[in-house]
Amino acid sequence: MEIGERLNFNSKVMEFCFRAIGWKHTQDQTESLNSYTDCVTKCIIAEQLFRAEFTRARPGAPIYEEDE
Repeated sequence: MEIGERLNFNSKVMEFCFRAIGWKHTQDQTESLNSYTDCVTKCIIAEQLFRAEFTRARPGAPIYEEDE
């Protein structure tokens, strides 16, 4: 993933998590930060699982070896 793509992804995750937790200035900031951290963690884990699917071997699919 290129740096521009990574930065764009990171900003989208941040925006999503702020909306998901319903963040406001008037809330308890410790509780909001914990909720925000949980959201970001889950998003990053989901991204890693999604990307792992691209390289995972498929059962029953033929394996082709590259010729050198």
